[in-house]
Amino acid sequence: MAKYSKCFSVLNAIQQGTFASHRAVEFMEEYMLDLFLQQCYFLQGVGHMEKAIASFQALLEFNCFRPSQLRDLNSLQDCILFFEAFWDSGVARIGEPGALGWATILAQKSGQRLCQDIQEAETHETMEDNIINGLPSMTTAWLQIEALREQHHWLPWRPSADQSESDCEDLDRLVVFDDIKSSLFELKPERLQFELVLAFLEFLGVDPLPVHSSCSYQTYRRRHVAALTLSDVVRVPDASGRVFVGDGVNERERLHGRDSFVRRVFSQVLPRFVEPGLTSLLTLAWLKFELSQLLSKPGTKTEKQKVKDAKRRAKDLLKAEENRNNFALYKEYALSEWLLGNRIDAERVLETAITVGTSNIEDDCTRKSVLCSLYRAFIELQLGLKLDSEADLTLGRMPAGNRNRAMCLLANFADGSYSVQLQTPSSTHLLKLQRWYEHELESALTDPPTPSDSHLVDITCCSSYFAYLLHGVAPAAAVFDKVIAMLRGRRGDLMQAALRFDRQAEMSSCQFEAVTIAYVKFMLFHSKTTVSPLRNLRQILYTALEDFPNSNDLLKV
Repeated sequence: MAKYSKCFSVLNAIQQGTFASHRAVEFMEEYMLDLFLQQCYFLQGVGHMEKAIASFQALLEFNCFRPSQLRDLNSLQDCILFFEAFWDSGVARIGEPGALGWATILAQKSGQRLCQDIQEAETHETMEDNIINGLPSMTTAWLQIEALREQHHWLPWRPSADQSESDCEDLDRLVVFDDIKSSLFELKPERLQFELVLAFLEFLGVDPLPVHSSCSYQTYRRRHVAALTLSDVVRVPDASGRVFVGDGVNERERLHGRDSFVRRVFSQVLPRFVEPGLTSLLTLAWLKFELSQLLSKPGTKTEKQKVKDAKRRAKDLLKAEENRNNFALYKEYALSEWLLGNRIDAERVLETAITVGTSNIEDDCTRKSVLCSLYRAFIELQLGLKLDSEADLTLGRMPAGNRNRAMCLLANFADGSYSVQLQTPSSTHLLKLQRWYEHELESALTDPPTPSDSHLVDITCCSSYFAYLLHGVAPAAAVFDKVIAMLRGRRGDLMQAALRFDRQAEMSSCQFEAVTIAYVKFMLFHSKTTVSPLRNLRQILYTALEDFPNSNDLLKV
């Protein structure tokens, strides 16, 4: 840890301009954030989970919740002195019950002091006694007690009102200010603060949002920093997006009280972001976290109650006033309902979202992009592209009604009006639709990529599905091949220093990867629903892995 402390000290001096022999390089803050994550995963790997959590809490409070009157201080050390008073005050920090944030605490000059749950501590001691009394082998008992402590003692120990630091029985759980002081630094761009939040959530076991391409520098570094065991290296998400390792249980889900801690992090950091795109992505991550609880198979009464509570929280997120026009949330919720077998409810959610989007979004480009995404999800659910169960993809038996309904949905999207009473388009109408999809695809290919915009991916999929339903698999594959060829020509090497943090190059690579994954999944769907040779799918998959060798979705296939 002394090496990390020395490194941060030098980098902070260079960033502040007080290091005479060196000047700050471009993307200095990005590299410092990368080093910070490396330090946290190192602490977790050597058994100091409490210090890693405290380091994340400190850096988040220091950057996301800093009082406005302290943002213009020229000296980082002066700001750290103010922060030390907050840290040592004993008030709740981010993720803890009653946390208000550094800025609010300073403004109110008071805050709720975090109290240890005495009853929970006594329960934990009873559990340890039961292990000792129930196992004759001391080695087995020691192993189980250590595993139990890892599950319960992952947060830093905090003294209550009538306690002091000397009352801590396990000094490794005690994290004082000097332990985290050296790793404090400034992250001024809101985008980097957002990435810090996502990194903390991923550290806690929340499925990460795909904000970076799998071949980007950020993903490369995260894999090499976080992959400490073989099970971490080969971990692959299942159909619901949840990451499983080892015995099939998410390793962070074993942490006692983790779910409540994660929810508090979401609720506390969401109001701190101003940019709508970042707020939308963070809300989507929260909804996915809640929906992941629904896809588990509850056994006990307590687990069933947790599933009910998760569904209620997911609905509350959708009903929130600020999320009324966040159609990505409705699409994600509809997908979870479909996977749970509630297909009528899923269709109703998508129909409502499409109707509202058609009438409420005034900007033509935004409306087209949103509707394309919703229609794509609706069509994929009708065809069975979103389902991985063999029961849903019986060889050669895709219901004709689903194909007809999917074609009607494609016609509705092109016509710009949704009707519950779907009508099969005529031959003349089909020719107009074909020209319309060709024109829309050409327009999307000429437009530059924008943040959080998946329109090119969505229109590519819709165009391919139209060709598939009208002519067969060869024209559909030709649509994907054409788009992939163009995107491959635009692609740059994101591992080069000049492109490591280039947003335009990153977005182009994300589009390229998303279209490639959609192509592979479409061909996999075709191979499951018709009698066709596997060599075509195998060749497409091999080519895709050459472009994106670290893609979890492709490796899973």
